[in-house]
Amino acid sequence: MTVALRRVLPKFKYVFVVPAEELCRRRNIPVVARFPFSRAVAEAYASGIPPYLVDEAWRSAMDALWAELKERSR
Repeated sequence: MTVALRRVLPKFKYVFVVPAEELCRRRNIPVVARFPFSRAVAEAYASGIPPYLVDEAWRSAMDALWAELKERSR
């Protein structure tokens, strides 16, 4: 199992008892990508525009994720 994480701005003070990355580490689940929070991405996505087209950090993370998944599928 692999996990791709994105940063979420929580509405509530206590969202996770254990942070997602810590939980993955404890269970030996590799984190293959990290997607940063971006208001521009949220607004674009709400309008039906893929995050890949509006944010360089997301584009880079998605390219790296795709390469990692291709490598793992061999």
